[in-house]
Amino acid sequence: PEITGAAKWARQMITLSSGLRVEAQLVGIDGSVGLIAGTDGTISRALRFTFAGDRIARIEAIADPAHLRQLGTCVFHT
Repeated sequence: PEITGAAKWARQMITLSSGLRVEAQLVGIDGSVGLIAGTDGTISRALRFTFAGDRIARIEAIADPAHLRQLGTCVFHT
């Protein structure tokens, strides 16, 4: 299901992540800014962000293991 609105999305993410110990890292995903998350070095989720100006306009959540293996990711170095 699609979640619209920043406040609703934030509440949903807080609910889903409650009690989890997850590592996350900012990455480039197929030319877009994204975030990968997982535990023990295994990626379990990826989020790909689409921006409109200086705001996030869309977040695509990717959890399918086959899709995660196919993602072209590169880590941003700061």
